[in-house]
Amino acid sequence: MVTFNLSSLIALCLAGATLQGAGAASLQANAKRDDAASGVSGNSTLVTPALAKSPPSGSTSCKSFTQNFVTNPDMSQYWVDQSDAEGTWDVTSGGLEMKVLKPTSGKAGPGATFSTKFLMQYGTVEATLKSAPVDGIVTAFIFMSPGGDEIDYEWVSNEAQTSYFYHGVLDYSTEGKYIVADDSSAFHNYKISWTEESIQWFVDGKNIRTVTKESTLHKGVYNYPTEASAVQIGIWDASKVASTAEWAHGPVNWSQEPSTISAVVQSITVTCP
Repeated sequence: MVTFNLSSLIALCLAGATLQGAGAASLQANAKRDDAASGVSGNSTLVTPALAKSPPSGSTSCKSFTQNFVTNPDMSQYWVDQSDAEGTWDVTSGGLEMKVLKPTSGKAGPGATFSTKFLMQYGTVEATLKSAPVDGIVTAFIFMSPGGDEIDYEWVSNEAQTSYFYHGVLDYSTEGKYIVADDSSAFHNYKISWTEESIQWFVDGKNIRTVTKESTLHKGVYNYPTEASAVQIGIWDASKVASTAEWAHGPVNWSQEPSTISAVVQSITVTCP
């Protein structure tokens, strides 16, 4: 579950690939449960639901691309900037630097969010990145649909967390963890492969988790993401809500941290089905 602020809800007709804009509306993203590291087994640490950003209106059909931010810093070609505030991102010689700024009021600082200008129904996305190094700050790389289908990579401390949600339905058992010891000091490649039959997560080419559609069957319904989705990349401060902060190993102790906390994305590849 990602916790970006929500705006600009879209209605999508999948059969005809027709997109319609809608007014701003809130979409409750899904609550989380911590599962055991390096796999999927449960405990009962629950995180309160938070808001996610819907894909931007005016999206078009899927476009395969690779963007190396070091050599191609143009953020307007494929992306819509949905960041919380100015100054939360920059393109440097190292890549796309996404930032959380020290809060001037309240508990959580503003962060950066980008969504693709198009939706894709199935396909593969991969990012080469270094996650934020501070507990309480979450780096996220996800699929997000207008109707609440969601497939996530989220980095909390040295944990690469994987999860999926169906139609915004709360499900506390969909999350897994994989330990990446140097995830904030070295670049790693993270990939999500999404098909009609399965979701697979990879780290540096290694398949760390697979969820099949068949395994999501519950009371006659496949709780499996199927809606066309935007690809989103971002960084956010989990300090605002106590239970969310606990999940993210926070809250951030801003008195002992720099005024800017960053994650760096070197490149992103989107491959349409």
